[in-house]
Amino acid sequence: MSTLEAIGQGVGSKAAVTGLYGGATSAILAWAANADAVAWIGAMVAVAGLVANIYHRRCVRRMEAERIAIEKDRQKLEWAKYESGLRDSEPARRSSPQ
Repeated sequence: MSTLEAIGQGVGSKAAVTGLYGGATSAILAWAANADAVAWIGAMVAVAGLVANIYHRRCVRRMEAERIAIEKDRQKLEWAKYESGLRDSEPARRSSPQ
């Protein structure tokens, strides 16, 4: 194989790959320009946002329930110490965070 043939095959291969990517890109852009495609993409983004919001709310509620359980345990422990005479004064009332 001569150098000229090798260069020709390399250029042909590069042109084929460029043509393939160019064609695929133009097909995707043409589909995305379609109004139906934009509507479907918007609907998918809205559903993804809803799922993320539900997940976040569940995590926040779980953390809040854990915080409340810890606070109840702390209050029970303080009250038990108070009743057993280990404390001189009444258990401190904790104000809720604002």
